[in-house]
Amino acid sequence: MSTTTSTQTRPDAGRRVTIAVLAVLLVAAIVAGTWNISGRAATWFPGFVVPEAAGLPSPLPALRIAPLGRTTWLLWAIDLIAVPVMLGFAWLQLRAAARRHPSPSHRRAFGRGVVAVIVGLVAANVVRSVFLSFVTHAGIAMFAGLLVASIVVSAFAGVLLGLVAGLAGAIAVPRDRA
Repeated sequence: MSTTTSTQTRPDAGRRVTIAVLAVLLVAAIVAGTWNISGRAATWFPGFVVPEAAGLPSPLPALRIAPLGRTTWLLWAIDLIAVPVMLGFAWLQLRAAARRHPSPSHRRAFGRGVVAVIVGLVAANVVRSVFLSFVTHAGIAMFAGLLVASIVVSAFAGVLLGLVAGLAGAIAVPRDRA
C-alpha cells in the first residue's frame, strides 16, 4: 500500500528550491547588466543608484558581455568574478540548509531563499569592496568604512531580492509537501 503523505520526504524538493533561488539570482545579475532595463529603472527609481552615488559598489553585481560606457575592463572583470562568488555562496548556504532539512515546507523554502540571497550578495560585495579599496588606494579607515557600508547595503538589498527568491523557492516546493 503506497500512499503519499506530507511526512514522507521528497529528495528533489531541496534541489528544486536551490535551482529556483539560483535562477532568480542569475536573472537578477543579467537584468542588472542590461542597461536598457537597469538604466530605465534608475531613471524611474533613483533610490537604486544611491549606493553608487555614495562611492559603494552597486548592491547587485552586473553580468555584462562588455564594460559599459567608460567603465574600465578591470572593474568589469571584478563584476564577472563577483557573480560566481554570489552564486557559489548562495549555493553553499542552500546546500547546508538542504542537508539539515531535505524536504522543506513552503515556509522553510522561503526562508532558505531569503537567507541564501543575503549571504550571496554580502559575499560578492565584500569581494568587490576589497578590490575597490585596492584600486582607489584607500587607507585602513576608508577600507573599514567601505566594507561595513557595503555589508549593510548588501544585506538590505539581499532582503529585498531575497523576498523574490524566497517566493520562487516556496513555489518550487511540491504541493504534497505543504
